[in-house]
Amino acid sequence: HAMAGDTKGYFWIATNAPELNSKKIPQHRAQRFVVPVAIGVVARGLGIREETGFYLAVLFVSFAIVYRWQRLIQWCGYSGTTAIAITAMLIFNPYAFRFCFAFPGMVGDLIFIWSLLHVLDSLLKGQAIFLIFWMILMALARQTALLCLPAIVFGILFLPSWNKPQGTRILYALSVVTVTGLVYQFSRSIAAPFSIPTSSWNYLSDGMAWYLFQFDWVTFRTFFLRFVLAFWIPVTLLLGCLALGLKASHDRSSRVLQILLWILTVSICAQPILFGPELTGGNIQRLTVLSLAAALLILAPRLEMTPFSQDGSALRTGSLLLVLWLSSLHHLYSFWGPQIDAAVYFAGFHLVSSFATALIVFLPYNRTCSLGS
Repeated sequence: HAMAGDTKGYFWIATNAPELNSKKIPQHRAQRFVVPVAIGVVARGLGIREETGFYLAVLFVSFAIVYRWQRLIQWCGYSGTTAIAITAMLIFNPYAFRFCFAFPGMVGDLIFIWSLLHVLDSLLKGQAIFLIFWMILMALARQTALLCLPAIVFGILFLPSWNKPQGTRILYALSVVTVTGLVYQFSRSIAAPFSIPTSSWNYLSDGMAWYLFQFDWVTFRTFFLRFVLAFWIPVTLLLGCLALGLKASHDRSSRVLQILLWILTVSICAQPILFGPELTGGNIQRLTVLSLAAALLILAPRLEMTPFSQDGSALRTGSLLLVLWLSSLHHLYSFWGPQIDAAVYFAGFHLVSSFATALIVFLPYNRTCSLGS
């Protein structure tokens, strides 16, 4: 697994840096050279293989994400069973941590998520310097940082934590956009000698051409189901909350934050969807799950009003953790059940897990009896 897909290019960069002119790789991968170069340099300095360096980086960044996530949700006021639930949905999502442990070359995705959590933290606290620093790291990890700019600008302009005159807020927003754009151009120019020129606009036009002129319902159905699979459990719970009329707080700060999180989630998910199934293909789960943290923060205030969060029982919490862990056993990096049509069995199992999660979260609970009494 370690040398699958995109990881070949990242391993090559880590192994050959700084001499990177002997081969050309697609530009969107070459442009992310900073992370693999850093891992390669550190690995050689420690006298270990580059592959081991990638595994250690995945391990370190995974712990860093969980730590930052805990600090962020505490700042947002979530604790107890709500915090346990959204943290478990982050950790046990089959396309977040598990994927990168199976394919360590994709550690850049984890660094993007880590940086994004810091960006959200800086937005909520009104910390401009930290916001710019983490935007730089996020842009070096993935060009997806550009898609986050509308949400970040919205946050600077409207979040109460940015208690500055409107002109100053606009200046901060322009600074973040400018710095992120400069980082993108810088990484693109540095990567030019060892990259095959590509353009996101060409990918977008090809995707639109497929939707308009080559659309195939069977292909799209598979593509869309793959996308939904990455968010199946959080979406099931969100739909349940909406059906029961469980709404987020109505104060201005909460409303602005919810809008920001929706913009962020939609922006990140839009790119791989618009690029279409021929280009994005089976990567759609991995690319859209980059927005999972934002999606879980959309769910969190509603989840707090469910029976699950209200009673805080150990039985209910333990049952939820077990179901979420089982739902993460993807057939690519777990070995159980039928190996023929494994993807279909996994999708079905994940769907059943989402319904089980909904039952645990929404059914009333009597402490002297059991779920559903």
